[in-house]
Amino acid sequence: MAGERADHGTSTLFPARNNKARSNRLAGKTLRQPPTSDDQLLRLVASGDKQAFLTLYDRYRERLFTYCCRMIGDRERAKDAMQDALLKAYQNAAMYQEGTNVAAWLFRLTRNVCIDAIRARKEHDPIDDLQLAVQERAPDVMLQDALTEEIERLPEIYREAVVLRDVQGHSYDEIAKITGTAISTVKFRIFKARDTLRQRLAIYLKDQ
Repeated sequence: MAGERADHGTSTLFPARNNKARSNRLAGKTLRQPPTSDDQLLRLVASGDKQAFLTLYDRYRERLFTYCCRMIGDRERAKDAMQDALLKAYQNAAMYQEGTNVAAWLFRLTRNVCIDAIRARKEHDPIDDLQLAVQERAPDVMLQDALTEEIERLPEIYREAVVLRDVQGHSYDEIAKITGTAISTVKFRIFKARDTLRQRLAIYLKDQ
C-alpha cells in the first residue's frame, strides 16, 4: 500500500515501490547502516527529510491500516484514514516531543482521524452488513467473520480498546497514552468489550 496516493496535493510523499531509495536498499548490501530509531526518524521528518518519512511510513503503515480497518470497517475508507494520519504526522512532526512514545503518538493521530471519519458517516448502519451466508462457510471461517462483524458493532470506545489490545498487541500503558485515559479505564473497556463479544459469539463458541 506504499504505492497508494493521498488526495491532499502531497501525493509524492507516497511514491511507487520502484523508487530509487528502495532500489538502492535492494542492491547495496554493503551500504547497511545501523537501524534508525523512531525518535530519530521523526526528528529528521521535522527537518524536512522525505526519505525519513518514507521509512517511518513503511514501518507503521500495516499496523495503522489494520487499526483503521477495525475502527472504520471499510478498507477503502481505512486506507484513506491511514494516509491522512501519516500525512498529519508529516505535517506535525515538529510538534513531537523528543522521548515520547512514537507508536503511541502515531496511533493517537490515527485514532483522531478514524473518529472524524466515523462521525462523518453517521448515516451508515453497520447492522445492515451482517447478512451472511453462514450455511456455506466452514465453522472457523464463520467464527472469524462473526468476530469481525461483532467488533465493528461494539460502541466506539470498546471497539477501540479491544482492537488496540487484542489486534494490535499494545500494552495497557500504551493504550492509555493513545486514548488519553487512565489504565484502569482501559482495562475496564477491554473487559467490557471481551465480555460483550463472548456473549454475542456464544453460539459459535459453545462447541469450541
